Amino acid sequence: MSMKKILLLGLEKNTNLGDGVIADCTRYLTEKITKECGIVCQIDSLDMMEDAYDSIPDYDVLIFVGGGIIKYKYQEFYEYIDKITEIADAHNIPVLFNAVGVEGYDASNPKCMQLKKAINRSCVKSITVRDDYDTLRDCYMENPAIVTKKVADPTVWTGTVFRKSKKDSDVIGLGVIREGIFESNGIDIEREKIFALWSGIITQLEKEGKKWKIFTNGWSSDMKFARNLMKYMGREEEIDKMVIKVPEKNEELVETISNFQGVIAGRLHANIISYSLGIPSVGIVWNDKCRLWGETISYPERFFATDAFDAEKIVKQCLQAIAQGYEKTDRDAFANTVYVSLKEALVKALTAAD
Repeated sequence: MSMKKILLLGLEKNTNLGDGVIADCTRYLTEKITKECGIVCQIDSLDMMEDAYDSIPDYDVLIFVGGGIIKYKYQEFYEYIDKITEIADAHNIPVLFNAVGVEGYDASNPKCMQLKKAINRSCVKSITVRDDYDTLRDCYMENPAIVTKKVADPTVWTGTVFRKSKKDSDVIGLGVIREGIFESNGIDIEREKIFALWSGIITQLEKEGKKWKIFTNGWSSDMKFARNLMKYMGREEEIDKMVIKVPEKNEELVETISNFQGVIAGRLHANIISYSLGIPSVGIVWNDKCRLWGETISYPERFFATDAFDAEKIVKQCLQAIAQGYEKTDRDAFANTVYVSLKEALVKALTAAD
């Protein structure tokens, strides 16, 4: 087999570093697969939103690294996926979607239909999904030649990729998220209730004698909420002490989370990174992907939707999770699902391209 060129397509320039960790983990898996199979290759990366697609015809395989990209309600991933698969189709380049998130379907929405057309092109060989597999299979898929499976999010490999594990700690990490995220996802909730929830969580943690610190995944809007939350509580003078600075690199986010005993977080990948490091987490649900993650790992009770927002119950669940750990899940076996599926699809695609 001659040297192959693989292009990884992700959201590496997104300041939400969860997307960067996804890309790092998928690169690690791709390198692991090609090395173990004796495949000589060059692996490059491109942010899928750059529109710099002139080099795509030079590659043997394209891999969408993961993340919630099968969506159309907000963010224009459907347009980028359409452009990329159109180019790949014209040049007979196999395309693999690795552990992507599926967020809704609407047959009357032209954006959704554009996305559906794009992922059913003949160049697409495999689509693995981290969450709503039923919607992918029952609504989106029309091309029977495309292999589909449900697998783990690649970020469950974080501990291995970054060589990190949980540390001895008595601090609870509070991963806050921008207040407008609920509105963006069609959830009607007064913003004051969001501030009241987090304020209540902090008050309850302090009643329990627990230490806490606020962190973010990198978004400036998340940090804005963190600062506004401290002001809401009348504790503005404690911002520098209690709010961890915005991480600028993927490694910083992983290092931050590794320093917690437990986590209560809004961002999905703050929860998944915690899981990978063996740190119990409780999720604040603003999107089905958060709820589905809880179901996937057999701990749905640890994820709270808006109709169940109750600071006392959330803190109680967090402390219970810390005591229990992840006893219901075989984390190694779960992590292996994304590796095995990617290996099968990539080897098949590279062999066909030879």
